[in-house]
Amino acid sequence: MKRFGMVSGLKPDRISAYKKLHAEVWPEVLEMIKKCHLQNYSIFLKDELLFSYFEYTGDDFERDMEKM
Repeated sequence: MKRFGMVSGLKPDRISAYKKLHAEVWPEVLEMIKKCHLQNYSIFLKDELLFSYFEYTGDDFERDMEKM
């Protein structure tokens, strides 16, 4: 298993829309995350920064990320 983290910025005027989109994750998105061998996927919002974390259990990271 490999662990990944990423930080990205979010424009202040997009925070409300981001929260709305992520309040209820679509089942298809959750299924794709699973198919791409990701687990413990979390995204944290602090002010205008997003920090995402996941664990990858597959053997072809580039291919799985293309699917995502």
